[in-house]
Amino acid sequence: MNGVVGFVVPHVGGDRSWVDGALAAAQTLRSEGLEVEVVPGTPAALPGHWAVAVAHGIQYEALVRARPDRAQRVVLSDRPATPTDANVTSVDWSWHLGGRAAGAAAGLIAREQGRTGPVGLVAGPTVDTQLRFADAFARGLRAADPRRALEVRFVTAFDDVAQGAAAGVSMTDGAGCALVAHSADSAGMAATAAAADRGVPTIGFLSGIDAHVAAVTSDITGVLVRLVREAVAGRPTPSLYVCSLESGDVGLALADGVGEDIAARVRELAATG
Repeated sequence: MNGVVGFVVPHVGGDRSWVDGALAAAQTLRSEGLEVEVVPGTPAALPGHWAVAVAHGIQYEALVRARPDRAQRVVLSDRPATPTDANVTSVDWSWHLGGRAAGAAAGLIAREQGRTGPVGLVAGPTVDTQLRFADAFARGLRAADPRRALEVRFVTAFDDVAQGAAAGVSMTDGAGCALVAHSADSAGMAATAAAADRGVPTIGFLSGIDAHVAAVTSDITGVLVRLVREAVAGRPTPSLYVCSLESGDVGLALADGVGEDIAARVRELAATG
């Protein structure tokens, strides 16, 4: 297949997370000799000269469904409520699997450190992926520490860092959380930064381990690169690509200071979710 590979992304990047993962995929494909264009924001339509389009987020579902050229191959990097068409591959990132592991790690680490109080979770807007993550996190926490309470705050926008920071302060100073986790991109990073400033351990999401005790991982770059390569080569791709712990597409990284006994228990509880 000849032609341009195009990425439409929410913004120009710098989040060390969702968008930067897609931009890294674009750069990888360029380094392999493909012509790649990136359009931040929301265009009026998917450019027709793109042979393969990556629509990076569920907010682009309408653009994908409205594209005039149904022969255009598309990777929609989220899972819509209903199927699209034969030339679209949607991605279920399965972050809830990492969420269950993160909930288990939160309970085990808080208990080992002798910390009382609930575990806090700052989640993104109440879309399906975030609801699934919060539910799985709660189940993981219950499995690891049945008596530990959970405080959940849903922010209204992934990039509302002020709201995220306020949630982090509220969870530590107000609710007395023993540990604060997030799944809310930039807003969640602000929440865990506020908690860390107050000496509370944190669990990150998609942006690396940094100073967290654990972090949910998602191979956004690798998944997008593989699906685009297949589409460019003219090979079939599934209507729905589902990430898994077994494939390494999603997982949980633990800090070096976390003991092997906790790591083994987290793996056990994650596998039985």
